[in-house]
Amino acid sequence: MALNFDNLFANNEKNEIDDLYKEYGLGLEKIKLKRADESRASTSDVADDAELFFPMEQNESYTFEIILMAGWTDTNSIRFTLVGPAGAVGAFGIENPYPVYYPGDRESFFYDSGRKLGEVLIFSDTEDGGWTFVIKGAVLNGATPGNLMFQWALKNSDTEPTTVYAGSHIRYRKVV
Repeated sequence: MALNFDNLFANNEKNEIDDLYKEYGLGLEKIKLKRADESRASTSDVADDAELFFPMEQNESYTFEIILMAGWTDTNSIRFTLVGPAGAVGAFGIENPYPVYYPGDRESFFYDSGRKLGEVLIFSDTEDGGWTFVIKGAVLNGATPGNLMFQWALKNSDTEPTTVYAGSHIRYRKVV
């Protein structure tokens, strides 16, 4: 039997698909892409990223994954967190947060892996370089609609910048 795509949503099938999404907690995945490099210097105070955020409705739950591509000079590295509107609760962590050791003196590691919203996670690297991080988490928003914001800064205040690169992105999905 061949599929007839012209009638795919005929006879109320679209409602049946919507019901399956609701029954099994599936939502439509969305992606927010960072379109320009963003550099910061001379501060270790985290602040909102210009493009890595997503809107949350009141009393809704979301899962998310951030692909973060960042680079720095010297030994500065990066610190970051995620914050939501008042009443939002959740947690995030790094996929594969284990220390990375290099021959010689270079050593890279996270001070911790899992964090609640608003808690800062610090990555340390002893050389110039850059990394790609996979950050995963979930959030339950409270009664106040607003954005889940990715915030970041240099590990230590320094005149040499840390940069989050274009192409970094956040994928999110409402859990129904």
